[in-house]
Amino acid sequence: MRRRRLLFRRGAPEREEAADEAAAEAQARFLEDLQHRVGWQVEAAYSEPERQASESPAAEAEGAPVPRTLAELERLVAERSAAEPERAEELRWYLFYLREQVGADELIPPEFDLLLQQVFGPGS
Repeated sequence: MRRRRLLFRRGAPEREEAADEAAAEAQARFLEDLQHRVGWQVEAAYSEPERQASESPAAEAEGAPVPRTLAELERLVAERSAAEPERAEELRWYLFYLREQVGADELIPPEFDLLLQQVFGPGS
């Protein structure tokens, strides 16, 4: 029985080592995925010329205001959901995915102005 315990204990460091390797691989995959998700945003941000919030292409094209913050968009979704219950789920899904693109300042990037105009603008 004592020999069995010794053998069992000898296998424990190998299992711990395998678990540590699996955790390190999982962390490396997570970081790689995070870099991929954030990398394209950084490239897009640096490749676009800087412009003011009022210079959005959709606002210029249509002349209608586009929600600039997440709070404005949430308010608009709540209003539209009450007015158009058949589109409520669709609007909530747009809001859900746009949250991932919003920075700490809660400003919606100008790259989404055309989408916002088409989905949330007047007459949509």
